[in-house]
Amino acid sequence: MMRNHIIICFLFLEAFQAIASDSSADTPDFPAILDADDISYFSENHDIEGLHWALSNVFKRSQRNPRKNEIVYNTLPETIVSRGGGSTYTTAYKLKMDLEQAEYLANRDDTEMSKFFRGTVLPTYRTVFENIPSLENLERTAGLYAFKQKDYEAGIEDVYNKALHHTDFDMLKDSKGELLPLLSDSFDSKRIEQQYFGETGDDDRNDENNLNDMSVPGIVVVDDILSQTALERIRRILLESNVFYQTKMPKKFGTYAGAYIDDGLYDKILLQLAFELNQALPK
Repeated sequence: MMRNHIIICFLFLEAFQAIASDSSADTPDFPAILDADDISYFSENHDIEGLHWALSNVFKRSQRNPRKNEIVYNTLPETIVSRGGGSTYTTAYKLKMDLEQAEYLANRDDTEMSKFFRGTVLPTYRTVFENIPSLENLERTAGLYAFKQKDYEAGIEDVYNKALHHTDFDMLKDSKGELLPLLSDSFDSKRIEQQYFGETGDDDRNDENNLNDMSVPGIVVVDDILSQTALERIRRILLESNVFYQTKMPKKFGTYAGAYIDDGLYDKILLQLAFELNQALPK
């Protein structure tokens, strides 16, 4: 049986601004970034539709939107920039990941979107990637590369860290519109919480079919979290959606790219998963 390993990291968002409503307008006056209290409000009420509505409207008004006429905020919030999500710098590993994703989208079919990736995005990424010096020559910035004039002339400003292809997967439902569980039948929430709090007994520790030997109080290794259908859909989101905007200084923090709920990673099925895990693991 194939095992599906998923690392799920819950990042509580920091330093956001609250949603403000303009009573004189037909639509709310959305801020540049959501406040943690606003996200908590929707979460406490398990309001997936409301949270998605707020997140998508904020995102649409941001610099991530490739449709310039819809952008309200021409600069990214400092919170997003400071955690590595800026649009004026990159790293070799981050742009390589963007390039690989663009190649996948370019060669997937013959739609206008794929043609755009083939004709515009790929040539730009390849040109700029060749302009990035080696890590040894980026000591001062610990591996970060600030775009140069030649990169802007190649068109990087129009494609880098933009939502050129942004998925919008709905919650998982049956033919009657009822929500289907995302967690697998083998997901044992009680046992997971016992392992986390160090409450497992000798029988559990000696069970060769679990991953308890890899877990210690405060750290639990969990396998087969999602149902097969949920796993396939979420994999597709992460494979296709242009939402990995965060890069790190590779000489200080390693090489990984990040995506955040308040910066594009808010497909309804992901919000559904967050709520479902919260309900399954209340402790």
